[in-house]
Amino acid sequence: MISSAFVSIGVIVNFFIPEKAFLFLANITITLAIFTWSVIVVVQMKHRHFLSKEEIANLKYPMPFYPYSNILIFIILAMSSVSL
Repeated sequence: MISSAFVSIGVIVNFFIPEKAFLFLANITITLAIFTWSVIVVVQMKHRHFLSKEEIANLKYPMPFYPYSNILIFIILAMSSVSL
């Protein structure tokens, strides 16, 4: 039902502003994706902060080049959001 509600919103937006509907909906989707990835990076950094050195050494999927890779991800996400 939630999916149907969002599709209905898309149809209504397309009805009232057809020339801008695609860009409007694409921008919303991209903004939410950037927000989601930002939250993932923040949570990963917080989680890693509370681990001991032994726990970090035993991580099954360690983040390569931590914390520099996280900073690079934030820079890329910020540049992406500015280009919207």
